[in-house]
Parts: sequence; structure tokens; C-alpha cells
Amino acid sequence: MTRLQPVRDFESEEVIGQRASGVLCAISSLPSQAPIGDLGPMARVFVDFLSQARQSYWQLLPVCPIGKGNSPYSSPSSSAGEFLLISLEDIAKERLIKRSDVPLGGSGEKASYAAVRRIKKKILKEAYQNRANASSEFLEDFDRFQEDGAYWLEDYCLFSSLASHLKTCEWDLWPKPLRDRDPSAMAEIKIKLKEEIHLHRFVQFLFQRQFHHLKAYARAQGIQLIGDIPIFVPHPSVDVWAHPKDFLLDRNKRMKAVAGCPPDDFCKEGQSWGNALYDWQAQRQNNYLFWEKRLRRMMELFDVIRLDHFIGFHRYWEIPVDAPTAASGSWKPGPGAHFFKTLKKNLGSLPFIAEDLGAVTDEVWALRDEFSFPGMRVMQFGYDEPLGASYHQPHTFPENCVVYPGTHDNDTIMGWHESLLKDDSPEGRQKAMLIKGALAKTSRGARDVMLRLAFSSPANLCMVSIQDVLGLDGRARMNKPGTAKGNWEYRVLKQQLTGKVALELSQLTQAYRRIKTAP
Repeated sequence: MTRLQPVRDFESEEVIGQRASGVLCAISSLPSQAPIGDLGPMARVFVDFLSQARQSYWQLLPVCPIGKGNSPYSSPSSSAGEFLLISLEDIAKERLIKRSDVPLGGSGEKASYAAVRRIKKKILKEAYQNRANASSEFLEDFDRFQEDGAYWLEDYCLFSSLASHLKTCEWDLWPKPLRDRDPSAMAEIKIKLKEEIHLHRFVQFLFQRQFHHLKAYARAQGIQLIGDIPIFVPHPSVDVWAHPKDFLLDRNKRMKAVAGCPPDDFCKEGQSWGNALYDWQAQRQNNYLFWEKRLRRMMELFDVIRLDHFIGFHRYWEIPVDAPTAASGSWKPGPGAHFFKTLKKNLGSLPFIAEDLGAVTDEVWALRDEFSFPGMRVMQFGYDEPLGASYHQPHTFPENCVVYPGTHDNDTIMGWHESLLKDDSPEGRQKAMLIKGALAKTSRGARDVMLRLAFSSPANLCMVSIQDVLGLDGRARMNKPGTAKGNWEYRVLKQQLTGKVALELSQLTQAYRRIKTAP
């Protein structure tokens, strides 16, 4: 089996070599002329804001196609880009559509996925039909993209075309020859759906072209992009359809068990994510080629990658497919150090941040430290648990870690503080006493103290959500784990990205020596 060349597009083997800071903000959360944020002009304005604030990193949520509930963590493809993030304004600059065709006035306080889907599907198809109007450089880049990205692009475009043609992405329900990827059936359907397949290639090219332009714009201002890669993928995805032998499936290509996590503070019954589980034994036999290709693609897009649910590489929570709750699951061994040693050999570098949260054991930390991956410390966990929370309190942090006051799964600092003060249970009163003593009596004060503690901590990298930079309450929360509605909708208002806010963030960054120097 032919292997791709190692990836060596990084400044150093060390992921975080010096003190620095950055902001966590999903592209969909940016202001724009569309009903959700995109890769266009306001993304560059946000880079300008980060530069003005002396930041070194911009952390994104996954940019792959969204799944159920508009979640970027349940994608039908781990390699493709979400077409909703494509900027129509930038397409107009490529002479593919008229500037007058770009809708105006779409920005609002909440992302509207349904509205933007209707708009962009129609206009992107028009852009495809007008592709001959583009420059020769654009068309040459399109040809090169199709060739270089074939290792993931062809399966994705065929899968998407079939899902549309058969009106379902539940590929185990497709006619058996297509379900099982029979060569003659595949050849026939590729001819039948040729035009739609080519349209999907074109749309993916637009995404990549705009993303790479944004990445270059950020790098020119000294800002690196941190991506986020979910460990698991859903069963109705091109990943499982194209690589069924890499997953735990039965003879009918259906899941034998599903992924999730045991009961924790987020969800008392645990979480059943419904994602397919890997057949790690089979993957080991082919040197984890599925993961090698997946990570290669992410390294094309990002400078650093946060590995979501890092504990799953040591052990994962397997839930029977018919279990009523995730609490019925059990721990199974993951691939361990052999996985990362193999990937390092074949990829050349592993610029990873380990999301080492949840039911962590000493063995998980040992796996993380064997490869010097920086782990995560979440300060909200350090101040709302009276016992055993010192791990997430800043005075205990090592240098090789990333501190977050809260992640995209947490409430904002102000929302978190307010909810603790309102909790009248004995446990709630105990927590309230703790945070009053350690932080402040008011939510605004707690936010200010939390940011200073995060920036002043020993952690080499400090990442703050844009909601906490702006001092917003719980209404700006991005995601509440275990809930299906109302998530992933938060948006920044353009008028909030002020010079005053940038100055305040810059002063924190300077005061605690987090301005990254050029290599």
C-alpha cells in the first residue's frame, strides 16, 4: 500500500514552546452579512482584532460539515469543509457571482443554519455554473486541488451525491451494491451522478481556497490556527462507509456498539454519542492508515490540533447499541502509545493538544506525557468543586499545558458564577462560599479575577473564549452537553469588537508576558 509523504509544515516539534495566549471563537460565531459567520471579510477583521490585542492563537471548533443539531462534532465527513462557512462576498471577487447577488443584512445575535443553507445552496450552484468566468489561476488551482485531495475528496463527493440522490445519509439502508461499494455499481453511479459529484468538488475547493487565504492572512500577523478534531465519527458518514473494516460493525454494516462517556458532572447518566467505535486491532494491522489520512488533512488546515476526548486513545467507553443509557457501558482498551509512535513515524510531527478531561487516570496522563502533549486545565472545574479540584486551580499548573477559564462546553464565566450563587442546595451554598472567597462576589468581578488568574498562571498557553473576553452572561453559552436544541448558535456582534476590548486584552497579555516572539 502506497504511503503519503510525512508532513513537515511546522516550526518546531514542541507544540507550545513559550508563553502565549489566544481566543477561542467558532467561525460560525463571527458577524457577517450572512445568517452565520463565514470565512470572508469579518473573519479577517477578527484576525485584525486578535493582532491588535497581541494574541498568538485563534482556536476554532471543527470546520467539517455539521451533523444533527447543527453540531460540528457529529459530522458526515471528518475531512470535508462545511459549505455554510463559505463567504459569498469573496466568491463575488472571483467573478463567479455578481456582487448584487450577495444577500445583505443577515447578521444577528443567533446563527440561523436553515436560512443560510437555503441561500448558499442556490448561489453556490450558480457559482459552479459560472466557473468559466474565473481566472486561469483559479481554474489551475481547482485542478491541482482535485488531484492533491483525491485521497479524501472522491469518497466524500460520491457519498454526498448518493445521500442526496437516495434521500438519506444512512448508508446501511442504501441498495446493497452501493452499501457494500460493489465496483461495478460504483462505476455506474459515478457516471450517473457525474455532474453533482463535480459540483461537490467545486464547493470543497471554494472552502479550501478561502480557508487557506484566511490562514495565510492570520500567519502574516503572527497568529496560528488551532483546530479541533473529534475522536469519533458518526455511523452515517463517509468515513465509516468508505472504511467499514476500520470500525466495529456487524455483517450488515451496522454498529455493534456505540461511543460515549460514563456519568460525570455534565450528565448524571453519562452521554451516549451514538458514534461508531473503531476496530483498533484492524487499524493496527494497517498502521492506522485511516487516522494518518485524517490527520494529514487536518494538518493542511491547522497549525495545532486539539485532540478531543484524548482519554479514548487509552481507554474508551463502549455502550451496547440497545442500552437505555450510557451508564450501561464499560471501559475497553484503546490503541495507546503504539498509535502515536506509528503516526509520528509516518506524519513527521504531532502538533497536538490533548483534551485530557473526563474520567482521567494516571495511565492517561502517562500517555500524554510520553509524547509531551500539553494537556488542558479548565478553571471552572477548579472553583466549583469543593474537593479534589486543585488540578484545575492555577497555582498547580505545569508550564506544558493550556489553561481555559471555560471551554465551548462550559457556561460563560459570568453565567457560571451567577448559576452557582443561585444554587440554594447545601452543595451549592458550599460552592458559592468557595468562589466568593477565591474570586469575587459579583459575576463581573469573578470574570475579571478568572482572566487574571488564567493569564498569570504558569501554563504556557492561555486560551479564553470570545464570550469571556467580551464579558457576556449565560445567554451567550455555545453548547450545553446532553441537550439537543439551542446549541452552536452564539454570534459576536460587530460592534462588540472594539479597540477598547482589544486594548484590555492586550494589557493582560503584556502584563503577564504572553506576547509570543518570532522564531
